Amino acid sequence: MTILYSCNADYINQTMISMFSVMAHHKERIDFILVSDRISDREKKRIKNLVERKGSSQIQFVELDGIPELKEMDTDGIHPKSIYAKLFPERLTDAERLLYLDSDVIANASFSELFQMDLQGCVIAGVKMPYADAVLKRQQITGEIFICDGVVLVDVVQWKKRQLSKRAVEYIKRWQGKPERMSESVINFVCDRQILVLPPAYNFMPKFLVFGKAELERMYQIQGYYSWEEIEEARKHPILIHFMNELYNRPWCKKSRNAMWNHPYRKDYIYYQKKLGICQEERKSLSIRNKVTRYCYQILPFPLFLWLFYRIHKDEK
Repeated sequence: MTILYSCNADYINQTMISMFSVMAHHKERIDFILVSDRISDREKKRIKNLVERKGSSQIQFVELDGIPELKEMDTDGIHPKSIYAKLFPERLTDAERLLYLDSDVIANASFSELFQMDLQGCVIAGVKMPYADAVLKRQQITGEIFICDGVVLVDVVQWKKRQLSKRAVEYIKRWQGKPERMSESVINFVCDRQILVLPPAYNFMPKFLVFGKAELERMYQIQGYYSWEEIEEARKHPILIHFMNELYNRPWCKKSRNAMWNHPYRKDYIYYQKKLGICQEERKSLSIRNKVTRYCYQILPFPLFLWLFYRIHKDEK
């Protein structure tokens, strides 16, 4: 298995915890690739020592400057420029398949089946986002599928054959270096109509814990999202848990006295954190927008909540 991460110095602990959780659920060799955005040699040594605990696994570091196309990119000041690294898989590996994971994702079970599954002629596979048609159209996507790029399985052979890295750079230039949803909009654009949808368990996001199927479809004005059965199965048996910065505090932040803000799978993350001897407890909390969304969902009739949701989440309409 070949697994790609990309991060800067701010997310080293999260990346190590993610890697550790992946190794805990797999006996086979794992070839890790980490695109480094100004990570020190000392921190690289920490990561290398972690990976080499599992005798057959190894890690390759790729410097951000080693991907010259990344000079075309810009970010929102929150995400590192290295998030675009997944758009250049042929520069990173000779493997036929590559799984990209965000640093805030942990494994809760084996996912080795992804490396043998039939991609049905698609270039990438991922978990579908519940975005309205208007969001897709703004980003010039003609199909009906838009996946979260925090967990993406890439067919490197087909990516290279179809010259999708070149198309990615062209798309980014069209947006003057700053696409609306950064790397997520780029990968969905260049792979438009070439995307296989995975079950939600492979990228278990906070929205699957808070909202039901019918609620998500009404909130985002879509039809044919994941079935109730698929969402329930993901809730019971998530395979990859994505601690996105929405709806719950992230697990490396200080535990809240209000249980509503603590992620239900927080304890699973803390388990790996303690195993690695990492002491990290940031004091960051959810944005006001996310807190208002959660509070209003708890206390308001759903039609009134919808009215408010449309006004505070205009970018998702």
